[in-house]
Amino acid sequence: MKKLDFGQVIGILANLGVIAGIVFLAVELRQNNELLIAEARAMRTNLRQADTTLVLENPDLGRALIKHRNDEQLSQYEIQLVNLYVDFVLINFQNAYLDSVRGLSDYEDIPVEAWRKNFGQDPLPYGWVHMLDYWRETRGLGGWDEGFVEWMEETIIE
Repeated sequence: MKKLDFGQVIGILANLGVIAGIVFLAVELRQNNELLIAEARAMRTNLRQADTTLVLENPDLGRALIKHRNDEQLSQYEIQLVNLYVDFVLINFQNAYLDSVRGLSDYEDIPVEAWRKNFGQDPLPYGWVHMLDYWRETRGLGGWDEGFVEWMEETIIE
């Protein structure tokens, strides 16, 4: 049997240390990815709740959304409120889409059918607005991710 010298022992220990470091790094990366996915999910939940909170905290917005839903005449102020609200909702849609593209959430988590209803002609509950006119006016003005615009046109607007 051949004896190992001190240098060989150090080399073996160093290699084992490198392997242990790689395993530790892999575990840390996995935990970090799980944390990022959980944070993205929490952020989507917060954004969805913020959408509702906007209406709850702003009676003028709530009234404007109801008037809009009922096709009643809106003041300039109410038009501005509705437009800002729709922009807020669409930004949330874009963020959810981009999270799925980046692998931070599953594509199946996007409520495609619910989003389609926002662009349809059927009456919507709870003051939701039909966003088709606003989308058509703003989609080409910049500020939207090109992939999101294409996806919206193919998947949501149809």
